[in-house]
Amino acid sequence: MDCTSVVIEGSDQVGKGDTVHDLSGIFLEQGISICRFSFPQYATPFGSAIRLFLKNGVGDISQLSDVKGKRREIEIRMMMFALDRLQALESILRLSDKERGVLLLDRGPYSNALTIAYGLSVVKKIANQDIVEMAKLGFEMEGYLIKSLNLDKCVIQLSANLGKKGWSSIRDGEEDQYEKKEIQEKADQAYLVFSELVGRGWKNIVTKENGIWKKRTVRNKEATNFLEERMALSSFKSSNSAKFESIDVLDIAKDMYGLDISNLEDVKEFYNALDRNEKNIIYKKGFSIGEYIANNCSTVVIKDKGVRESMYNILEKYPECLILLKEYYSKDFVEKLKEAIYE
Repeated sequence: MDCTSVVIEGSDQVGKGDTVHDLSGIFLEQGISICRFSFPQYATPFGSAIRLFLKNGVGDISQLSDVKGKRREIEIRMMMFALDRLQALESILRLSDKERGVLLLDRGPYSNALTIAYGLSVVKKIANQDIVEMAKLGFEMEGYLIKSLNLDKCVIQLSANLGKKGWSSIRDGEEDQYEKKEIQEKADQAYLVFSELVGRGWKNIVTKENGIWKKRTVRNKEATNFLEERMALSSFKSSNSAKFESIDVLDIAKDMYGLDISNLEDVKEFYNALDRNEKNIIYKKGFSIGEYIANNCSTVVIKDKGVRESMYNILEKYPECLILLKEYYSKDFVEKLKEAIYE
């Protein structure tokens, strides 16, 4: 599919999932084909490693003890997410259907804003200058992804003014560790840096005023008006029936790792958990799938030169990523990965 990309970004509790769902329906109703993708992909080798790293941190990994609780630990998190997005880019670039359409991304490289803010869990104090520098680092290291998919043309950041109530979680009346006011404010600071780097291609849409949701029709109208302005949305209408495609772990496993995992029981349970939004099962089965792919692939194949070079640049500057992959999977998997990247 010859796609123009739309990236939906935002912190927690801002209606991001609803907006992605609504825009998908609007595009299809208007005869515009879409290909949808969500980051991160927790059921891949990189994605499930990210989940473990976020959960356990450096832990008892002796080779990483020198980065524990330091800014570099946050940067390693950022680079693991970048690698996850690059393996997805490999599949996106292999799409054979050349019909024009919209690539709709649920999060993208600008979610580094959240990774930086969540870093407060390991680095208790993050200076404003650190936020600026790390945001610029993320923008630079994910430059090939951004350029390849034109991810600086149409970025919609959803944000919320929660008023006096603040960032208390609506989930069972308890506050999530990442939904605290300080963390969300740091995320907003990082998003501001990204918005300045992107420029005219960035649109902020407020979804809540003083904790009260704006009407979805109003939010959606703001989004579609912006998209029409930025990419002449109506020009993507097809005379044929609009198509819906999605790229996920099945494609990544096949394209990059040469595995058909569609019949695995864990995969079936993973998709069922996704439908029910059962987080614990999603993470558990996601790791099982990622581990299966890492341990059963006979080779790793990266066809796109830019993806290889981008992965190479990340691993040269952040070899700790390979240490993590070796710790979570095996030396054999790391060697296969290096052979594909360093060829």
